Amino acid sequence: MKVITPEIVWHGKEPVFSVDFHRNGPNWRLVTGGADNDVKLWCLSEVEGKTNVQFLASLSRHTKAVNVVRFSPNGEFLASASDDSVVCVWKEGSPVAGGNLVPEEGASAKESWVVMKMFRGHLEDVYDLCWSPDSHFIITGSVDTTAIVWDVLKGEKLCLLSESKQYVQGVTWDPLGAFVATLSCDRNLRLYSVERKFKYLHTVTKLSTPDQGGGSRQFKMWADEGLSSFFRRLSFTPDGSLLIVPAGRFEGTEKSQNCTYIFARSNLSKPVLQLPGSDKPTVVVRCCPQLFEPWSSQGEDCSSPALFSLPYRMVYAVASLDAVFLYDTGQTAPFAYLSNIHYTSITDLAWSNDGRTLAVTSSDGYCSLVTFDPGELGTPLEQSKLPAAVAQQPCMPPTATERGVFKPPSPHSRNGAREKEGEDVEPKTTSVKPRRIRPTTIATFGSPDRTQGNSSPSVSPSSSQQHLTSSQHPPVEGVASDPMPPCVEGVASDPPCVEGGEPVVEVPRKTPSGPRRVNFITLSSPAPKPPEAMEVELLNN
Repeated sequence: MKVITPEIVWHGKEPVFSVDFHRNGPNWRLVTGGADNDVKLWCLSEVEGKTNVQFLASLSRHTKAVNVVRFSPNGEFLASASDDSVVCVWKEGSPVAGGNLVPEEGASAKESWVVMKMFRGHLEDVYDLCWSPDSHFIITGSVDTTAIVWDVLKGEKLCLLSESKQYVQGVTWDPLGAFVATLSCDRNLRLYSVERKFKYLHTVTKLSTPDQGGGSRQFKMWADEGLSSFFRRLSFTPDGSLLIVPAGRFEGTEKSQNCTYIFARSNLSKPVLQLPGSDKPTVVVRCCPQLFEPWSSQGEDCSSPALFSLPYRMVYAVASLDAVFLYDTGQTAPFAYLSNIHYTSITDLAWSNDGRTLAVTSSDGYCSLVTFDPGELGTPLEQSKLPAAVAQQPCMPPTATERGVFKPPSPHSRNGAREKEGEDVEPKTTSVKPRRIRPTTIATFGSPDRTQGNSSPSVSPSSSQQHLTSSQHPPVEGVASDPMPPCVEGVASDPPCVEGGEPVVEVPRKTPSGPRRVNFITLSSPAPKPPEAMEVELLNN
């Protein structure tokens, strides 16, 4: 594993809010969105052991900060959303004669991108977006407390989801096409049925745990509006079997702590386990698109039981405001984490489709790249063993299969905001040789010694992973026999609207001179540890 932070003026020293990957021939196309109102495209290549970053294009249609950028699953489109309440869908190529496509100016650009659609329906800043698996639809979440589903090909608004009482800061689309989920700062996770024309299913907001007196008590599962981040980016796993949600809070018998909750597809109304976090709340979850063979099939010693009854492993990254944790579904604790790679808060994560590179963005204006050697995360799953939701993605690996996910509901209409062109600025590019960070192996998952200059988060061995289902350790079924869970009534009531200000984001401070200390600690091998080396505390509901 190697970490590099290219010294590039990504967005004019302004915060970088979002990042995404897409395969571009033998190289990778990286897209970033920032507070300079632009969407920028970059080419990542490796030449003689050096990571080369080249500027490709700057897209300047937004008039305010760009909060999120995402390539479509088929790689044909690029979507961006901004504080100007506008959602742009881009396509590479030349404008069509007589059409409404407007090319971006700039003779220095190496690629030409045009605006295919501009959606105006939100009244305030748009914080997050997600594509449908077939690349036909987009869901967006906004400060105006709504989420909107758009038909990209027709240029229409399909549905307005208005159940939230506060800012919608995270949205995600089920890879199997059955659900969409939203997470807002009113401390509610909401689930909707795509097949039922985006019918509201239920809200997840409270959880019960046993108390010291033998009874039970309830607490709210999510951080309130005081969370110092614009984003709560949740995600389904590539096969759709799990939903991983950041910005969680868990109140144990001793004290409350930040955490990330995991829901199984068989019951999206209650989490099956929670991942303890650090002193800072988690804000982003991104899953590696590449699936891996289980360790048992690779000759590894797997004496500990598997967490999920899946014939493969999935790797995912969870970012707090100041660190990145790396997990896989084959063990009960993170196998590595990164800290001190940025001066201010982390804003987004993105995996390359082959699982070899993880990009991390920050409000300090920089992006870091974490690279893995071939086989370091495991043996990639064979094409014939891939689940349908993964095998049908054209970029991982390529296939000619295309499918429709659902019948679109009736469109709605709504007024929106105006657009304005910005200026095109070409940033500097550079070639950076990767630095190999020597990992520190820890026998058990304990608290790092802060007296040695290590600011990594501490997690007690007894709470490295906590189950919320039973006092035993049964494997959790990854895919339910019925893909549509019943509508749960009374699971949680919507809390009253909280009066207050907007979320606070850290203002990037001036970059100090001199080197930065980067903490990159390997907590364990990705292979499972035996029971005596990893203690798991089981909780009863």
